[in-house]
Amino acid sequence: MNQEVEMTRLEVLRNKRDDAYRRMWEKQVRKDMAINSRVEGHPRLKETRAHINDLEPSKRPLTRSAKTINDYLNRGFKISEISVLMGKGTFEIDQLKERYDLPRK
Repeated sequence: MNQEVEMTRLEVLRNKRDDAYRRMWEKQVRKDMAINSRVEGHPRLKETRAHINDLEPSKRPLTRSAKTINDYLNRGFKISEISVLMGKGTFEIDQLKERYDLPRK
C-alpha cells in the first residue's frame, strides 16, 4: 500500500515537471519562430502561422527582407538592382513582392 502511494506521488511530480517543461518549450519555440520564420514548432503554434497566411497580402506583417525590398521599391529601385544589393535572386525578390503586395507606403 505504501509503495502505491509513493508511486502516485512520483507520477504527480513527474506530470507537473512534464507540464512545466512543455510550457517552457512552447514559449521558447514562439521566440524562435519570431526570430526565424523557418523554425517549425508544435502543431498548435503552426495555427498562428496559418492564420497569417490566410490574410490578404496587403495586410500580412512584413518580414525583415520584405521591409528592405519595400524600402528599395519605394525609392525607385528595379528588381534586378535589389537582387544585386541583397544578394538574392530576382525570382525570390519577385516572389516576396507578390506575397506581401509590395510596394507599400
